Amino acid sequence: MPFESLGDFIKAAEAAGEVQYVEGADLELDVGGLTELVSEREGPMLVFDKFAGYPAGHRVCANANRTLRRFALALDLPLDIHPLELLRRWRDKRAGAVAMAAHVVKDGPIFANIQQGEEVNIGSFPAPRWHPGDGGRYIGTQDMVIVRDPELDWVNMGCYRAMVQARDRISLWINPQKHGRIIAQKYWNQGKAEPVAVVFGCEPVTWMTASMSPPFGTSEYELAGAYRGSPVDVVKLPLTNLPAPAHSEIV
Repeated sequence: MPFESLGDFIKAAEAAGEVQYVEGADLELDVGGLTELVSEREGPMLVFDKFAGYPAGHRVCANANRTLRRFALALDLPLDIHPLELLRRWRDKRAGAVAMAAHVVKDGPIFANIQQGEEVNIGSFPAPRWHPGDGGRYIGTQDMVIVRDPELDWVNMGCYRAMVQARDRISLWINPQKHGRIIAQKYWNQGKAEPVAVVFGCEPVTWMTASMSPPFGTSEYELAGAYRGSPVDVVKLPLTNLPAPAHSEIV
């Protein structure tokens, strides 16, 4: 069965012995440093909690699907088969996958807590400085940036780092050849601002497809549904009407 949320995946990974909880780490460099070290050693998923100045439960998850076992867990494949066999099964899964459009639902957990207008405060969420020399703190690394083509009316998702700039502002760096940038340029050529949604935290298969590059005009949601074996439940966001996973952590 596909996972509906990142929280569900963390619980399953913990049951498989794939999670390490870390409390009280410093957002300035501890989170980034530990993430790099553990990643290099093919170590566990890291779930950071209890940051100074933040309530318990305001967490950061790192290396969610970094190892072969967690990759297999996300895709409902056997956890401990030989890497070449895992590759064969992944290829078979991709070859036999049937595209499934996202399923629009009226409500979802993402609407449980809402900030609007002057209430918006990105600083209320822990965002690490991942590397020495970074220009700021990045709330979005394994994120999903969602946009809609104004001419072809298809939804694109991509992974573009998001840095905190102010209480109510983030910046995205998108290389010119990326589909998200090509779509943005269409709006700018018309003198318009582009509606955009940025998702921080969702179940791993949907995120993985956002980091792929299907042909222009093919929505990553269709791939996510194919690899999950069931459509992704999405809600329409009130300000942009863009579809976001109903079980997202933050949008």
